[in-house]
Amino acid sequence: ATVSLGAGVGLLLTKDLAAEPARRIIWATAVGLGILYLAGLGLGAMGLLRPAYIWLITVLGLAATGPELYRSLRGARLPKPLNRFEAFLAFYLAFSLGLALLQALTPPTAWDSLVYHLTGPKFYLKEGRIFHPTDLPYLGFPELVEMLFTWGMALTGERTAAVIHWFYGLLGALIGLGFCESPYFTGALILSAPTAFILMTWPYVDIALLVYATLTFQALVFHRETGSSRWLILAGVMAGFALSVKYTAVAVLAAGFLLLFTTGRRKESLIFSVTALLLFSPWLVKNLILTGNPIYPFFFKGIYWDEWRRWWFGRPWTGFATTAPWKLLTAPWDATIWGIDGAIGYSASLGPLFLGLLPLLAGWRLLDRRERLRIRDALLFFSMPYAFWLFGLAWSYQLIQGRLLLPAFGVLALAIALGIKALERLPVKPLNLGWLFRAAISLVLALTLVEFSLGFLKLAPLKVILGLEGEEAFLARRLGWYIKAVEFINQKLPDNAKVLFLWEPKTYHCLKECVPDSLLDRFLHSLYLYGYDAEALISAWRREGITHLLLYRTGLNYLVDEGFDPIGPKELEELDEVLSLCRKVEDFGGVYQLFELPPESSSAINLASHQASSSR
Repeated sequence: ATVSLGAGVGLLLTKDLAAEPARRIIWATAVGLGILYLAGLGLGAMGLLRPAYIWLITVLGLAATGPELYRSLRGARLPKPLNRFEAFLAFYLAFSLGLALLQALTPPTAWDSLVYHLTGPKFYLKEGRIFHPTDLPYLGFPELVEMLFTWGMALTGERTAAVIHWFYGLLGALIGLGFCESPYFTGALILSAPTAFILMTWPYVDIALLVYATLTFQALVFHRETGSSRWLILAGVMAGFALSVKYTAVAVLAAGFLLLFTTGRRKESLIFSVTALLLFSPWLVKNLILTGNPIYPFFFKGIYWDEWRRWWFGRPWTGFATTAPWKLLTAPWDATIWGIDGAIGYSASLGPLFLGLLPLLAGWRLLDRRERLRIRDALLFFSMPYAFWLFGLAWSYQLIQGRLLLPAFGVLALAIALGIKALERLPVKPLNLGWLFRAAISLVLALTLVEFSLGFLKLAPLKVILGLEGEEAFLARRLGWYIKAVEFINQKLPDNAKVLFLWEPKTYHCLKECVPDSLLDRFLHSLYLYGYDAEALISAWRREGITHLLLYRTGLNYLVDEGFDPIGPKELEELDEVLSLCRKVEDFGGVYQLFELPPESSSAINLASHQASSSR
């Protein structure tokens, strides 16, 4: 219902768009979902972000836009595969999308979704307004997709969120329509990256950013080819929505500006940039009002923020520029070959096809002029996100992530899809390179499908979807001791309990008031503020209303062993001193430990300290 409403609104706004029905639906859905985000932000600003109002708007909106959506869907036709290779690509897309949808229907367990992608919407729906309720800096990040999650969650609950992100994956799979002769190849190439497949099953935002970045590029190309100002404005709108998804989309804005400016369209570059920033400005205003910093938490001070946390969050000069400069040259190879989703390093599985098929672009001279210009534009556009990615690798250890380059892969996929046409113009004798490349691509995709299928069997989503496994059992299977600790807090602690999490940022499942350790810095930041004084720390936490501590002991041990965070013997000794003043309430397999702070009076704290010293 959420996506249909967005598509219907977008179709009404793009009536004059010169595009065949299937391609127009893609553009309309991307535009309409962005408009729906702005509507949700407006409702939140007025304190009307409540299920009753959202249901009413959804029903009335679908009644108004439904006929146009129905006519467009009836008229939309996907192109028929031209050969067996394209038929296999279409099968790969359909099979992957089906597996991903079933996985998206399960209860959310992905890390960032439990930290902030769903925590923000949970707060907003509880209060019916947009606000910044706790020390969670990520709530200052642009939230286009999170506002769509909020909309869907108001209708039917939390499982809607991942499915909305899956719909962006569907748009990404079809994003080559009208741009490439083989749109199935473009979609299959994007979904050949295992991390892209995984992300579209989670309530994350990266695939939405990929869609908006790719549509920004396409609109700029269509503007150059047609001279139509409509495409220029639409490019600015797409870039503005990209910025509203994630701050890193500043690279998309810069890429569009660069493409226009370097091709002699300087006036258009200004129009494009102003349009994008106008679409992004509501979020800047929201941040300024709620945090005191329009681009919170970056560059300026704001609520819950100071110089120490700015340093901690950015960790300047801890990247390759100071540790291993040569890795900036080998970064694409390293991210492709050594990157594994969820593992130390680049933390993303990008698959071998993007890097392996890049040499195809060398055959651009075999293509016609329009195709050559499109490849030129794609590489020029891609160069800016790539430069931003390299800068992040050079600047900070925290930014050594392959996932941060993934949103630009849509543009790269379009370039490679154009480049592969050059193979068709090579002689088939004595060696048919086109056949060899198609066979190699088919083999990689077949093995990727096996990988996806094994992951699907391991997750076993049908059990919980069909009710053969309870949601509690599914969460226990996926989240382990974390969910057991949170369930204890929800069921056993008093209603007025306020629990401070240490080295654990996930608080989504908390029904009591739980304060996240959002940057894994809460204890060290407290030492910075109050000194190495256990009693002072406890008193400060008490003044904040904290009654209990939940320590993620395994997480702490991991960070100590890794050695990146400044957690040394002195800090560990101070932590032990703090815990010695508290009463241990429960231990969860040695992974999590729950403590109760001593009473507020200093005499009680001193007594607890004396008892702890005596026992030692």
